[in-house]
Amino acid sequence: MEESVAILRALAAGFDPRTGEEFGEKGAWADPRVTAALTRAADALEAKERRDAARIEKPLPSAAGQPWTAEEDERLRTEYRAAATIRALAELHARTRGAISARLVRLGLLEPPVRTVSPGA
Repeated sequence: MEESVAILRALAAGFDPRTGEEFGEKGAWADPRVTAALTRAADALEAKERRDAARIEKPLPSAAGQPWTAEEDERLRTEYRAAATIRALAELHARTRGAISARLVRLGLLEPPVRTVSPGA
């Protein structure tokens, strides 16, 4: 992945990643939208690499990805109503905070997050 990032960064900077030669002023690489897209792609690859490394250092909780049982749903309802935090519930249920939040939304105990869409997205 490191090589891919280097290639994208070279292209975004206006250089041929194979030879290091600077591109001319005409071509797709001169378009600011193309440069921005290449930079965003390189940033996204680097962010993924950081997330993957963090996941290796900190593995997912033991129940992550497992189906929820009716009993566990009832425990979650009770613990949430007792004012337990999302972080505490995640530890109690051996699940991620995102999974706890999503389940609370599904159980009608938490409002779903408001998603905004940018114009042109």
